[in-house]
Amino acid sequence: MGFTDAEGNFQVFPKVRKNKQTGAITSYGIGYHFHMGLHLQDIEILRSIQNMLGGIGKIYEYPLKPEAHNAIYLQGELLWFLENVLLVYPLLTLYQISRFNKVK
Repeated sequence: MGFTDAEGNFQVFPKVRKNKQTGAITSYGIGYHFHMGLHLQDIEILRSIQNMLGGIGKIYEYPLKPEAHNAIYLQGELLWFLENVLLVYPLLTLYQISRFNKVK
C-alpha cells in the first residue's frame, strides 16, 4: 500500500453547519475525508483507481495547480474504503498508520 502512503492523506476537520436563510450556526461536527492526489497529467490513473473501487469518491481538478484528487468523503463510501482496502492492505508508514487510527 506504499502508493497510498505517498499519494494519499486523511483529513479530519471541524464542520460548522449554518442555516442557509439566516446564516446562524445550527451545529458543529467533525468531517472526515480521504484524498488521493496526483499530478493532473496522471488523472487517468485516478479514474482507473476510482473504477477499481467501484466508483467511490469524487475526482476534483484544481485549476490553480496542476493536481487532481479523488476525494472519498461520503460516510458509507469512506467506511467501505477503510474496511475493504485499508484494513486488507495495511498502510506502511507510521505517520499514515497513526492518521488512519484517528479516523478509524
